[in-house]
Order: sequence, then structure tokens, then C-alpha cells
Amino acid sequence: GSSGFINNFWNPGDTLYDDAVFRTNKVLSQNPNNRLVAILWQQGEADTWNLNYEANLDNMITNLRNDINGDISNVPFLLGGMVPYWMNIDDNTGIVRKKRTNDIIVDTPNRLEYCAYVDPTTPTVIEKVNPEVESVHYDAPCLRTLSNRYFLQYKKFRKTPPVFYEMRVKL
Repeated sequence: GSSGFINNFWNPGDTLYDDAVFRTNKVLSQNPNNRLVAILWQQGEADTWNLNYEANLDNMITNLRNDINGDISNVPFLLGGMVPYWMNIDDNTGIVRKKRTNDIIVDTPNRLEYCAYVDPTTPTVIEKVNPEVESVHYDAPCLRTLSNRYFLQYKKFRKTPPVFYEMRVKL
């Protein structure tokens, strides 16, 4: 929570960025059958004050595609929209700043290839049972709905269904 580009978590060289690259490369190196099929991005709230958000986001996506081992240039990068209820609260962040940041997320597929926006407002608005509690974050039922929308976007990129391997461990 509260991790963004503006507070130095997701820029190349920052802690969370480097950790994500390290962990992904480690998993990919463990087995020749391991492969990256999508990157999911659910972030933006911490960067509503960031006037460089678009450049930071595009730079991170480009660098991830270069820093993760293997050819992942056509791996889908799926970006989810922020909580609709929170987007409409006029708090200290302000509706205009929230909309500006979310609009950058929405527009990413127009700037970079193999990206898609995951819309929390279409076909219906994802609404929390109690939106005032942690208004900036989705709750579990909302995340289940949103994850289905991520999968629907992911499927648009796949010409053939991915092969998933099941690993069983005897105890």
C-alpha cells in the first residue's frame, strides 16, 4: 500500500521494482517450462500528486520488459483502474488529480504495445459492500470481480490457451 513512483518504490532501481525483477527472473530460471504469461498492475493511488506519472509508468513497463529474462516483449501488461467510489470522493487528493492519474492508466494501451486496461466500471461498476472502509482499496468480493475482468483482458492476447503445469508434492 501507498507505494508509487513519486515515493521511490517502482522506478527502476527502487526496492519493489528490483525485487519484482529478481523474483521473476529467479522463478523463470528454476525450470525451462516456467514462463511469464502476463504482468498485472494495480497501482496509481499513491501517485495522484505525481506530475510525471505517465513518463514513470511508461518507463517502468519498458524497463520491466528489458530487465526480465527472456523475450517478454509480447507478454500482456494489464493495468487495473482505481476504486470507482474512491475516485469520486473529494478528499485531500481531489477528484481532478485522481481522474488525471486514472486517465493515464486508461490511455496506456494507446502509448505502449501489448497493454490493456481493466475497467472497474464496465460492464457494471464494482462496488464494495461498505465503501467507506478502506475506500482507496478493493475488498475481497470486488477483487474477485476485478480478477475475472483481468482474465477476460488477458484472453484477448492469447491465440492458444496457455498450458499450466500442476506440481504435486508428497508429504
